[in-house]
Amino acid sequence: LESWWPRKTYYHGTHAVIVVMDCTDRARITLIKDELFRLLRHEDRQHFVILVFANKQDIKDAKTAETTDALSLRCIKTHDWHIQACCALTGYTLYDGLGWTAQQQVEKASPN
Repeated sequence: LESWWPRKTYYHGTHAVIVVMDCTDRARITLIKDELFRLLRHEDRQHFVILVFANKQDIKDAKTAETTDALSLRCIKTHDWHIQACCALTGYTLYDGLGWTAQQQVEKASPN
């Protein structure tokens, strides 16, 4: 997919990137982290915010706190980011995460 996907133009004008991850799937967290940091390396992608939906909070083994460290989110200094625990099946806190994203855009658009 990556070989033909026009990544350079795909993100043009992007205000937010939303990552939805399965908090019970420890095997894929490295893949998600690598892809996120690959995305951040490009100059033309410097002005968006990052929302991480830590999904499957309805399952016993879901770990949201670990996710921040596993994705190295604290290392991201060039973008505002937020991790939101959620449950996609019930909609639990999905609007909270989207509200954060919208608020970031309002704050960036308003003069200081």
